[in-house]
Amino acid sequence: MVSNASQQAAIQSQISSARSKKEGYLEEAKKVKEIYDELRKIKSEFVKQKKAVASKKDEYDDSWTGNLHDTKFVTPAGNLISYFDSSIKAMDENIDELLIKINEYENKALEMDGLIGQLGILLNNISGWIESFFN
Repeated sequence: MVSNASQQAAIQSQISSARSKKEGYLEEAKKVKEIYDELRKIKSEFVKQKKAVASKKDEYDDSWTGNLHDTKFVTPAGNLISYFDSSIKAMDENIDELLIKINEYENKALEMDGLIGQLGILLNNISGWIESFFN
């Protein structure tokens, strides 16, 4: 027969293990969120640079007074803009994947909170979809 004290010790051990697991999931979500935030900053800078290039692409500058050469090695602004577009698209895809991973870790942590956690998962998924939509 199992004693009451050993049952309580086993339950306490399970609770402690679950808390530790939950904290681990939240810590992983936090790490991914840091990467997510940094990539969003980089994307924002790319968008600003693309707009700056796009606003100057049709301007003509005749201020150059040095030696002129017939061969141009300058990438046309239109090509630069397409490079920005493809880079921004790739960042968007990675941002979406990071957001999915953040939600996955947060949902695993919320699963441990029973019925309230299930409601939290639903809200977490909705907020993730909305954030992804506006990304």
